[in-house]
Amino acid sequence: MNDLSNLGPLADLVGVWYGNEGKDVFPTPPNSGPEIKSSYVETMTFSPIAPVQNGPQTLYGVRYLTELIGDAFIQQQHQETGYLLWNPENKELIKTFAIPRGEVLMASGGLYFPLEPGPVIPPTFLETEAGKMVNTSYQATSNNTTNFIMYLSASAGSKNYGILNTPYLDQYFDINSFAQIIEINTIEQQQPNVYDPSKTIIVKRKQLCYFEASGLKYGSNLPEEFHTDSNTLWKQV
Repeated sequence: MNDLSNLGPLADLVGVWYGNEGKDVFPTPPNSGPEIKSSYVETMTFSPIAPVQNGPQTLYGVRYLTELIGDAFIQQQHQETGYLLWNPENKELIKTFAIPRGEVLMASGGLYFPLEPGPVIPPTFLETEAGKMVNTSYQATSNNTTNFIMYLSASAGSKNYGILNTPYLDQYFDINSFAQIIEINTIEQQQPNVYDPSKTIIVKRKQLCYFEASGLKYGSNLPEEFHTDSNTLWKQV
């Protein structure tokens, strides 16, 4: 159960992560004022699961739970739980998760290696408005020194990787697209020397940055708006 050797790019995720640099931008319905911008703190926990056998197919993965509290609506704690799966046969990433608002998603994607020639993020990801927004946010902050990033996307109505909402959400907050980029790096941080406070030491830490966008419509005849989130987290254990 705890063997990480087959997890591929998911192995580095295993553990507990904390970040306090979350930025949330939420579009408001027409004639209800400007978009709502807020910050949040977040804890992510990733635990390995046993290999999943689908006949001849074997998937490896982690179960995860994300919990965050925003400063603007501290009583409204967002939670998200699901699985990240890795298919070593075709190098595919799969993310399945549920949000306690009456919404479930299944997204698919893969890996992009900024430091290596070869496959890039596919046009199908970048052709969507959500994918464009996420990639723009990633490019604006990345120094392109990471070994790889993970990219994932889903669209409502897709036969295989899609989005399901309750009838209420479909009518008033129709969420019909999703895109996410996850970047993991090893960084160096300066910390006080506990034995000599006048000095500092260099500590290497795992850092996770993500950028995501969800497209929603407040009515069938209204344009798509985008709810965006980004945060930087550091592995604690």
